[in-house]
Amino acid sequence: MNLCAAKYDQPTPGSSSGNPVDRLVAAWVRWEKAPGAAHTARGKVDAIHACGLGVARAHEAIAAARRDGLSVPDAVQAVVNDAVGEAA
Repeated sequence: MNLCAAKYDQPTPGSSSGNPVDRLVAAWVRWEKAPGAAHTARGKVDAIHACGLGVARAHEAIAAARRDGLSVPDAVQAVVNDAVGEAA
């Protein structure tokens, strides 16, 4: 089972959860705040990999969900849910 299959519960601000979904949410937020910084891009890619997702596909899906107005946690969870559904 993919580590990201678990339901996402929003972490307490400042918490450092070992949950890959939480890590992806945090990495995405850091990347949105500094998209030109190499370390934020690397962190986002590493977090996507930790969830067992394809980088290009996950990035596009999360970005599209954000453009549609979803929060970062909701956008990430939607992509994770889609990936889990496809794997089933």
